[in-house]
Amino acid sequence: MLYLIDDNQRNQQQDLFKANYLFDGSFDDILVKLYGIKLQETNIIKEKLKEANAIFLHNTFEDQDDLGNYIKGGLRIRKMIENDVALEYNIPLVLFSYGMTDTIYDFDNNANQINSIRKDTFYENLYPFLKNYRESGQIDFRIIAYGVNFNVKLATKISEAILNKLSNTNDFHLSEIDINELKKYYELTSSQMDFNAFLDNIEDTVLSTQDFKNLITNINKSLFRYGRNIHH
Repeated sequence: MLYLIDDNQRNQQQDLFKANYLFDGSFDDILVKLYGIKLQETNIIKEKLKEANAIFLHNTFEDQDDLGNYIKGGLRIRKMIENDVALEYNIPLVLFSYGMTDTIYDFDNNANQINSIRKDTFYENLYPFLKNYRESGQIDFRIIAYGVNFNVKLATKISEAILNKLSNTNDFHLSEIDINELKKYYELTSSQMDFNAFLDNIEDTVLSTQDFKNLITNINKSLFRYGRNIHH
């Protein structure tokens, strides 16, 4: 099961983020929602979460006292969930908060942890993540970090980095760029041509630096329009 842990003290899920999919039963078979945890329940919750397939944790989730009142600034349970459960048992983890302005996610080095994502972005992207998880059984945090069309956003970001490193000389040479970065970019474009064949085409064609920039620009335009690369 997946676990969503958010105090939702001001009904933000419904009123602000319009996350009605959390309340209509759509994902009750795969998602458990916890809106308050008393300090006395710490060990019980810890044992339950050890079996989680993924945990979505509000970064400022506050403890509750024995009467169910929130303890202002009390973050013992939140720290326990991150350190003693998610990190200890290698459970995929997303930390979200309205105060987090940037998405901090390193797919290449730690695909199963989002260290920071703004709360409205999280709830917007949680829905397609849950749909994909139900269909595939796969934890793909790229959907939460960048949305259902994450390949377009990531490819564009990588291509910008590639193009920014090119020299201003007229003749283009593959030695100018990081081939691993180019491969990462090309794989995100859902191209039908094999990457090695793509490289062979570039090497067999006399390209100027501007020609190569135009090629990448056209691939990006194709991604935005069709969701895949139609240029070969």
